[in-house]
Amino acid sequence: MLGKKMKEMGHHQRMVTAMELLEVEWYRSLKEALIGLEKNTFASLHYRISMVLFAIAGVFLSQVLPFFTLFSQDHIALSAANILLLAIVYTLIIKRMTAFSPLPFLLFPITALVFIYSIIRASFLTFKEAASYGGEQSTV
Repeated sequence: MLGKKMKEMGHHQRMVTAMELLEVEWYRSLKEALIGLEKNTFASLHYRISMVLFAIAGVFLSQVLPFFTLFSQDHIALSAANILLLAIVYTLIIKRMTAFSPLPFLLFPITALVFIYSIIRASFLTFKEAASYGGEQSTV
């Protein structure tokens, strides 16, 4: 939201890396990462169900489905091209912004499914919390 506000005010922003100068351990476990995502995921989708559905569909179609349809004779070329493009983009970003290996790309379908789960869980928990307040907060 800070970046969005800066842009609205006419300011520009850049992203830089400090790989040799800074190291931050965000989360020690997958459970901690999911809890961390719960805090901001639904908010980043502007508390809109339509955005939740769009995000889920987008992640599934672009990052999960190609790995499954790779084994389909009808869609093998399209799936392979999509996976190759994902691998290239992922590798370029990883190499430019981190010191890590791009090999975890092979787990992309699994991590994408975990992310979809976190979107659904964050949305559900926000609605559940709003209901516990007696519906005083609007989350639609």
